[in-house]
Formats: sequence, C-alpha cells, structure tokens
Amino acid sequence: MAELRERYGNCVLVTGASSGIGLAFAHYLATRGFRIIMVSDEGKKLHEIMTELKRTTPADIHILPGDLADRKFLHRITAACRKYDPGIIINNAGYGVMGYYIQHGFEEYERMLAVDEMAMIYLTHHFAREFYIHNRKGAIINITSANNYFLKGIPFSSVYSASKNMVKNVTEAICYELKPYGIDVINVSPGPTDTGFQDKAGTNRLFWCESPMNVVEQSFKYLGRKSSILTNPYTRAGLALYRLLPLPASVKTGLRAKFFRDILGKKEHSSLDGVKKETVS
Repeated sequence: MAELRERYGNCVLVTGASSGIGLAFAHYLATRGFRIIMVSDEGKKLHEIMTELKRTTPADIHILPGDLADRKFLHRITAACRKYDPGIIINNAGYGVMGYYIQHGFEEYERMLAVDEMAMIYLTHHFAREFYIHNRKGAIINITSANNYFLKGIPFSSVYSASKNMVKNVTEAICYELKPYGIDVINVSPGPTDTGFQDKAGTNRLFWCESPMNVVEQSFKYLGRKSSILTNPYTRAGLALYRLLPLPASVKTGLRAKFFRDILGKKEHSSLDGVKKETVS
C-alpha cells in the first residue's frame, strides 16, 4: 500500500461509493489513511458513511452527492477535484436495465447509458488528460461486468451488456496508449457479486457470488500489470467451458438467453405483458 501511495499520491476519487464494490473500495482505502472523495446519488447514505469512516479510520473523507447522469454534476466533480488532486480514479458507479429490449422505455436506457458509459468515459478522459498535462503518474480503475467477456450479444441484457463491452474496449485501448506516460489504466470485470446491484436490476442472487472486497484486492493487485481482469473464479471457469463448447452460434445465443432469463427470475422482470399491443378490429 505504501507503494500505491508513493506512485499515485494520497487522494482517491470513488464513484458509486455508497454501496457494494464502491463502498468496499472506500473502506479498504480509509483504513489505510487515504484521502477519499466519495460520489453517489444517495446523499443521506453518503453522510452516514462519511461520519462512520471519520470515526473509525484515519482517513480524510469528502463527499459529493449527485446524479452522474447530469452533465453539470460531472463538471462539479472535476471542479471540486482541482482542490484535492486525486491520483487514483475509481469509476465504479453503474446499474443495469434488464429484460426484453422493448420492455423498457427509451428514457430508461438513455439514463443508464449516461451513468454506465458517458460518465465513466467523461471522468476517464478528464483525469487522463490532467495526469498527462501535469506530467504526473496516475491510475484509473474502470469497473464493468463479466458480461463483456461473452463477446456476443446477450438477450435480456442487450443494452447493459453492450455498454459494458464498450467501456472495456475503450479501457483496454487507452491502457496501451497511456502506459508510456506513467498512467495505469485497468478494466475490472466482476462476475456475480454480493452487492445491491441485483436488487436494483431485479435479478436473482447466484450462489457463486464473490465478495466486493475480492474485487477491490484484485484491482490493486493487477493495476499496472494487466489491462483487463475477470475477478470471479467461478465465472472464469464457466466462460472457459462455454467457449470450448462445439455448438453453432445460434445455439450458444439460446444458452446465453436461457442463462440470463433464469437470472432475472420473476416473470415481470422479463415479460412483455406491460407492453400493450394495438388492438386489431
């Protein structure tokens, strides 16, 4: 941890910091005395976490409550960070809109993409440029999803999975571009994780969920060493087996569809019952 502080400095920005993996990052860094800027749309919860961390750890905690889908709030984040000068950026915030593609309104997808894609790309771009312009070492950790390792479209998770694949591809590419300038970038793809993500997405909890702290520890273990990691060992094994299956592409698509529909569980989470058809007289 001393090496991490020496290379990137003592200040860290964490988005989606009020629960799950983001909160695990905050706890991990707080116990080690880092200055942490915590971002989340759950303002009340952020205040409670800040109070608790200040009471129990040596960390210097600052909070920025707001909605990452709002471009003005993104500007507020970067403006606030001029004062604190974070050297580690952890883009963790995100959520999933699951089910039939036409089950949800366009506005739901638009907002999800604003948070999952554009906020992450905006903050990655801003801080990568800042690190380069000021000739300083920096780190960017982008948390995505194991869905992007299927490399194909996933029925009942179409837009969410595609968005995570885009961020993974961007992250891996800029890892190569920025490495010569002392800027370390890594894509971290958790598999099923024991967080509040499943509750928000309306999916079942799977028995092979990993702990958020495992994601945190692997992120720092491989930062600067790899461009992309898949953290859940059960997911790694399952994907390796899936790729070896000598099946036609259409059959594999059917397997992905069944798997993700089973994850969604409750019928209303993957049903077109709420989409009214036009009555033909």
